[in-house]
Amino acid sequence: MQEAVQRIMAQGAKKIVVWTNEVCVPAQRTYESAGFQFVKKTKETFSEYAGQRIHYEMVVNSCSQNG
Repeated sequence: MQEAVQRIMAQGAKKIVVWTNEVCVPAQRTYESAGFQFVKKTKETFSEYAGQRIHYEMVVNSCSQNG
């Protein structure tokens, strides 16, 4: 995950947005441990069994690109 974040940051992204489903706890933990912040929960339209969709984002600090 850190490699992906670094590559996205290197491309000049100002924000990285990801989402997962409520039942995918390992994905939630991966995003959280990589530094993504919870934004909101919304109704999942793909599958009623997946629970709510959980949105995360990471605002890229321009100073961290140089360090």
